[in-house]
Amino acid sequence: VLTTEQIHNEYLEYVAYDKPVRGMSSYKVAELEAMATKIGIYNTSEKLKKIDVYHRICVHCSTD
Repeated sequence: VLTTEQIHNEYLEYVAYDKPVRGMSSYKVAELEAMATKIGIYNTSEKLKKIDVYHRICVHCSTD
C-alpha cells in the first residue's frame, strides 16, 4: 500500500484521462524536466529541447 506522499512523489496527476497533459506552451522547461524525472524517463545529465522532453512525457502517458 502506497502512502499519500509516495503517490505524490512518484506519479503524475492526469487532469483528464483523454488528455493527460496540457499543451506544451503552458509548461516551463524546468516543469517538464521535473515531470519527466518523476516518472523515470529523463536523466538530469541529458540536455534535451523542450519539445523532446514534452514528447517523451506524452508518449509515456499514452502507453500506460
